[in-house]
Amino acid sequence: VPCTMEELLVLPGVARKTASVVLAWAYGINAGVTVDTHVSRLAQRLRLSRHSEPRQIEPDLMKLVPRAEWQNLSIRLIFHGRAVCNARRPLCGECGLADLCPSHPGR
Repeated sequence: VPCTMEELLVLPGVARKTASVVLAWAYGINAGVTVDTHVSRLAQRLRLSRHSEPRQIEPDLMKLVPRAEWQNLSIRLIFHGRAVCNARRPLCGECGLADLCPSHPGR
């Protein structure tokens, strides 16, 4: 498996999300922020990005955290989006970010 973003992106079926995951988890290379549906949703709910497209959200998130944390940011947002801040009924009462969240119903 190639170890650069450029080489991965030319493989059939591989886009930035997959390439970022492979580079981060297989090689320890933070080449980008993995933006899946959970990261996209949370980036908008937390107002970390005004965009809705992953290719536009990714650079916004990359500017907010140091490169060394890109992999951690992605996986934490993914897990938080699955467990707490889900799409249909976010569990705001159980959310550790509720006090900071601009989308919290009590704000």
